[in-house]
Amino acid sequence: MKPNLRLRHEGEQRSEVLCGMTDFGNNIIYLNPSRRKHPTSDDLAKTLVHELAHILFNSSEDDKFVSHRNIYQIEKIWDRFSENQRKALLSFIPKKYRQKK
Repeated sequence: MKPNLRLRHEGEQRSEVLCGMTDFGNNIIYLNPSRRKHPTSDDLAKTLVHELAHILFNSSEDDKFVSHRNIYQIEKIWDRFSENQRKALLSFIPKKYRQKK
């Protein structure tokens, strides 16, 4: 996981700022630690879950419809996590990028 403040999707007419992105070629997940995109640490962790789901489903931008339908289901798992499970997931995000709830 690497924090990156300038994550942008360059493929369309406008350059959209992203919450997170998975680089399959280099096996890296990038997260945007901006408070505008992730007001709380939980929001940042939810994006991490979303990006991990891309890896689980081995999905890239080519599979947008199928992958995101499944990924949104995976994101709902966050609501079922215990406090300890959430803390364990947050431990993968550097402390300096985490915000208080």
